[in-house]
Amino acid sequence: MSRLSTCKGCGKKLSKEEKYTYSNKTYCKQCYDIKIQEKTEHDTLINTIMEYYSLEKPTGFMLKQIKEYKEKYKFTYMGMQYTLWYAKEIKKYKFDKKYGVGLIKYEYTNAEDYYLQLEKIANSAKNAKPNKINKISIKNINQKEQNQNNQFLINLDDVIQGGDNA
Repeated sequence: MSRLSTCKGCGKKLSKEEKYTYSNKTYCKQCYDIKIQEKTEHDTLINTIMEYYSLEKPTGFMLKQIKEYKEKYKFTYMGMQYTLWYAKEIKKYKFDKKYGVGLIKYEYTNAEDYYLQLEKIANSAKNAKPNKINKISIKNINQKEQNQNNQFLINLDDVIQGGDNA
């Protein structure tokens, strides 16, 4: 019997068929998928930083900040990327590489609040019930009622012509 491996993510014992390797470490399928998603989100964040700061690669200071925000403040990579978008598109900030990505620390909760507000609006619009339309039917006046009403009407042409003859 072969030796069982241990998942570096959750500590689960894995057989040879159950193990996945990422960065020379063994993971179960669920933890492996999380690592792959995290790597994709990290790469997207890095690409966003390079685009917004007009850099070929992020500075060491920026990478240090990202690592600190991830570990110390438990910020997600997607949350940091969204914060940068929020700062650029909504707050209209200008980015300067000498400050790194420091604004993430200060704008993360504002960006999160903004996102939650947009979600709330979208959900309320999605769950809104259409207004009830009241139908009003108009009865046609039958000919008899119309004739009764006509007896009180005066034909002005008759009055004018009758006045000319007199």
